[in-house]
Amino acid sequence: MSIQKKQLTRKLPLQRNKVKLFVSLFIMSIAVLILSKSAYAENASITVKEINYEESTITLQVKDNDTVVYFSDSNKKVWDAIPGKVGNDKTITMDISWISISSNYVINFKADYSTSIISVTLPKQVTSFKVAFNKIKGTVTFSGAGNRTIEWRKSASNTWSNVDLNTLPAELAYLFSHGAKVCFRLAPTNGYGISNVGYRASKEVSVTIPRKSSAPTIKVDGSSFSITLMKGISYRRLYSNGTTTDWTTVYNTTDYLLSNIASDTMFTSNSAIQKEVVLQFMKNATNTSQVSFVSTISIPVQEGPLDKVVDGIELSYTSAASLSLLVKAASSTKPYEYIMIKAGEVLNYQ
Repeated sequence: MSIQKKQLTRKLPLQRNKVKLFVSLFIMSIAVLILSKSAYAENASITVKEINYEESTITLQVKDNDTVVYFSDSNKKVWDAIPGKVGNDKTITMDISWISISSNYVINFKADYSTSIISVTLPKQVTSFKVAFNKIKGTVTFSGAGNRTIEWRKSASNTWSNVDLNTLPAELAYLFSHGAKVCFRLAPTNGYGISNVGYRASKEVSVTIPRKSSAPTIKVDGSSFSITLMKGISYRRLYSNGTTTDWTTVYNTTDYLLSNIASDTMFTSNSAIQKEVVLQFMKNATNTSQVSFVSTISIPVQEGPLDKVVDGIELSYTSAASLSLLVKAASSTKPYEYIMIKAGEVLNYQ
């Protein structure tokens, strides 16, 4: 009995030492975890994945242990949790449409584990972008755009298109006939970090393109072989193959002789070739109005001298001081004209 008690007495101190060692290791492990967690929380930070100005959102990338993300203004005194949950991809998206666009806005973020604060400065909206429409040239010019992309849309549309200065005149030309209101802006550029926050869309600028005025009314005076053109009108010749001459501007109201602007129609001799001439006319643009629609008239060839037999022309004296002129082919729908000239005088048809 005495031998066994001695053996037990020797074993008990050894067991107590093992227990003490285990407890010490456990406490050290807890301390390491606490310190590691504290160090992680102090050093780790969330990041900005995307700032989408078209959607008015900011998306944040968080760490694995983060479950809640908080935001605050530049004062960092009041912190509110971003509504919603962190997704499986460890991102969370916040609406920023409530933030004023009239000035730069500083917003701060942190998470429940990633407690290091990140600060994001959302830029204000650019208001210095300008657009001008030249009614005379039918062109659009821009200022204050820098190297940013310009977009445009019709006022009734929500679809924006990039402006290509090489193709814009043609794209807008089909709006000139009936007029239109067109909007322009600097396109938004998404941001992808606190040092790359992108740009908001600029303030929209609208331009009114006036409707074309009605085409001018042009009349040919067959008696004087002339056309009266008013100041502010332009004309050109249209050929059968579709080509045209350049527009000629009328600076003063005057009568234009057909021999000058449509000489191919005039009779000069029986052997000369005559051709119908097609002329186009439009009202020029002014500072307040667009160019007008185009009016087109065809000027037929001038007939040669009358045949007194075919037309039934008879001239007879009724007395020493009077005579009678009879044109049998004349009627209310086909009137004839005559002129008296002196002997030896050359007849000028115009």
